Amino acid sequence: MLKFFGAQALVFSLLVAVASAQVTIGVSPDPVLIPGSDATITISGGQAGGSVTVTIDNGGIPGEQQTITIPLDNKGSGKKSWKVPLSLLWGIANFNAPGAHEITRFIELP
Repeated sequence: MLKFFGAQALVFSLLVAVASAQVTIGVSPDPVLIPGSDATITISGGQAGGSVTVTIDNGGIPGEQQTITIPLDNKGSGKKSWKVPLSLLWGIANFNAPGAHEITRFIELP
């Protein structure tokens, strides 16, 4: 019986460790992006030496979407610039990456 509970505790602790090792997206400037300017997208908590593909969409139907790939350093962090579209179709930008919570930024009207 103790072996069973010990195995359950081990599995639970592994699940907690995996759940807490999450990719985080940061976007600046915050809170509003300026059309035609650069926004900086940062990633942390990724796989060291790997890369993360960030998908950016305008939340429209039908929506427009762009992707960028951010190379990560030996600590699992990286950053890259993204040119904010100069278009009335982009009132917001949603930033998504595998294992990360979505980040949304408003875009100032051009």
